[in-house]
Amino acid sequence: MFAKDVNARTLSAPDHMGLRVDLDGNKYIKVNDNFIKIEHQKDLPFIRNGNGDKIYLNFKKNKFYPVKFERKNGSLVSNQAEMKKIYN
Repeated sequence: MFAKDVNARTLSAPDHMGLRVDLDGNKYIKVNDNFIKIEHQKDLPFIRNGNGDKIYLNFKKNKFYPVKFERKNGSLVSNQAEMKKIYN
């Protein structure tokens, strides 16, 4: 989950969301003195856990939170607005 070989000196200063950008445009957040790469799909940010699965994020009240998915009728669902961002 943590990005390896990220040199903080090569990253921008944090923006209003705490994101720092490298010279290639990759975005990172700092968590416990480590950096996590933030990726995007349909304007919805996500991180990848250790096995490569995506954990989608919401930014609320100046913090990132994982999107909450629930299992209904055998499918994973979230609120409608978040699902439209992911699948449209």
